[in-house]
Amino acid sequence: MDISADCVAGEARFPAQILVLGGGGLLLEVSRELAPDTELKIRFQPAQHLKAVEVTARIYYALGRRLRIHIAHTHANTLTTDTAWQDRARTDLAQELLSLQGELAGDVLSGGRAASTPEARVEAWIELRPEAFRRYEEVLDDLRNAPQVELAMLNVLAAKLRSLKTEVA
Repeated sequence: MDISADCVAGEARFPAQILVLGGGGLLLEVSRELAPDTELKIRFQPAQHLKAVEVTARIYYALGRRLRIHIAHTHANTLTTDTAWQDRARTDLAQELLSLQGELAGDVLSGGRAASTPEARVEAWIELRPEAFRRYEEVLDDLRNAPQVELAMLNVLAAKLRSLKTEVA
């Protein structure tokens, strides 16, 4: 997607890139770190690409629901850290999970079989990589059942997400 946005947070103005728009949400890549709960005003012009943007967004969110990426993302955002390096690793991992979701959504759009709904397109894409998906789900289930989640566990899950991009049956 190639839509630029202008953002305002308080008195600060800065550019952003819209990664996903539509399907009930907006995902931005901003040029600076924002504190939690920062009010952000966004101005953009989607122009003639709005239908393509909506299809992309619907697949992005359908994929996120199917892969339950929100579980890992929530853990990454709430993980307790003891050092600045651990905090940086946690923050980078949370961003990487969203980036991977975007990359995988692009794969669904370009490499999956055509289907009538975004959910069906995601399922068709998953069917092309059954072993990688099975391994991903095993790690996700382990993470969900763990008494305490650690950064290493989330890194393993991110690696399994990446393998969905490369391992095709």
